[in-house]
Amino acid sequence: MLVAEANRRRKSLADLFRDLITYGVPALPPIPETYEILHEVWDNLGPAPEILYDKLPRGR
Repeated sequence: MLVAEANRRRKSLADLFRDLITYGVPALPPIPETYEILHEVWDNLGPAPEILYDKLPRGR
């Protein structure tokens, strides 16, 4: 994320870190809210597969 932001600002990674030290974390753009996306993907996965334990090979 930092490399992409440095490239977007056309700064070196070191300059971006200097900005972070000088101005703090608010110098970075806000992190996108991913909770809704993750929740949607999780819901689309469907139920977990049924495991037939009696069909699994036995360990030694």
